[in-house]
Amino acid sequence: MLIKLSAKQEAALLAWITPITKAEVDAECEPSGYYLEIEIGGPFGASACASSGNAKHDIGEVEVVLGVC
Repeated sequence: MLIKLSAKQEAALLAWITPITKAEVDAECEPSGYYLEIEIGGPFGASACASSGNAKHDIGEVEVVLGVC
């Protein structure tokens, strides 16, 4: 399975997670990273949301390609 984000979505995701990661590193904590949740809605397509702790970032509609190795 391949999850495709647009260049704009990828840039927004990195802009969202960068200050969170920087704050953790500055506090001498191991960066927690983030979770990426993909919701596949059948004929309605797929959407994604990222979360890190209590912070959430809605990515929006994404492309899901099945059968990719």
